[in-house]
Amino acid sequence: MSLKKRQQLFVQYYLDRSNKETFENGTNSALRAGYSPGRAASQGSWLTKQPHIREEIARYRKAEENKWEITKEQAIQEARYNFLNAKTDTMKKYWNDIYLKLKGWDISRTINETSITEFTSDESDYYTEFVRGIVKEREN
Repeated sequence: MSLKKRQQLFVQYYLDRSNKETFENGTNSALRAGYSPGRAASQGSWLTKQPHIREEIARYRKAEENKWEITKEQAIQEARYNFLNAKTDTMKKYWNDIYLKLKGWDISRTINETSITEFTSDESDYYTEFVRGIVKEREN
């Protein structure tokens, strides 16, 4: 089913991550899409429950997800590159751990059985979560 102009605008505002007022907010998205202020709350709620709107939202999210998808092998290569180019021992240890985990090695055993640097790091939590997210997505 084709969306009407205001419905398309609603979906665009609803999914616009750069706009904190409208992102995943049905009422504000409905207002920005041109629905009347008196009905924006009910209209926003109603729109988010409509199958054709939900399908469009799901389609958009899937397209966005695919933009950032990388393979496990690409993540392994990136971890290895970062390990080899790390400027501090802490970062070398960090990327070593990521590399080993991506390769599927048991870190608790492998650290003692290999000459690759062991890992302990309280830095770069952002990257840890990023890479774990990649691996989790690819394994599912």
